Amino acid sequence: MQRPPPLPPFMAALDADKDHILSEQEIANAPAALRTLDKNQDDQLTPDEYLPARRGPRGEGRPSTGVSPRGRGPGGPPATGTDQAGERPVRPPQPPVIAALDANHDGVIDAQEIDKASAALVTLDKNHDGQLTPAELRPSWAGPRGPGGPQGPRGPRPPRPQGEGTDAPPPVNN
Repeated sequence: MQRPPPLPPFMAALDADKDHILSEQEIANAPAALRTLDKNQDDQLTPDEYLPARRGPRGEGRPSTGVSPRGRGPGGPPATGTDQAGERPVRPPQPPVIAALDANHDGVIDAQEIDKASAALVTLDKNHDGQLTPAELRPSWAGPRGPGGPQGPRGPRPPRPQGEGTDAPPPVNN
C-alpha cells in the first residue's frame, strides 16, 4: 500500500494532530503555528519556508508548488511558462490555504498576514462548521479527490464506444 505524500510545511505546521483536518483550535492557533516556519526570523514567510523543497538535481532547494509539470490535462492547473503576450512568467495556482493567507498575493506571508491567519482560514470554511476538511483545503482544479480522483485531470476516462480504436468489431445493426 502506498503512503500518502508528506504534508507541505505550511500544512504540517497548521495541522498539529496530522489528521488532515484543521480543527477550530488549530485555526485559532494558526499565527503561532505559522511563526514556527520563519527560519530566518524576519517576521515573514517566503515560499522557501512554507512550501516543500523540490527534489532532484535541477530542483534542489527551490520551493515546489506541489504540482507536477507533466500530465496537465483539461481542468488542471495552468502550465508554467510565459503569459500569452510572452512577457511575464506564469505560475501554477497557489494552494487555497496560501491564497487565503497571502492577502496581497505577493508570494510572501508578512507579519500582518500571519497575525490575521485565523480570520483568513475561516474564509475557507464553506459549510461553516468551524473546521477545514480536505475538501475545503483542496485546489478547485483538483476535483473532489485530488488530481488523480474521479474529477481530477488524471481521473478515470469514459468508456470508448466499440469499434473506435479497439480490436473489437464494430456493432452490427440489423
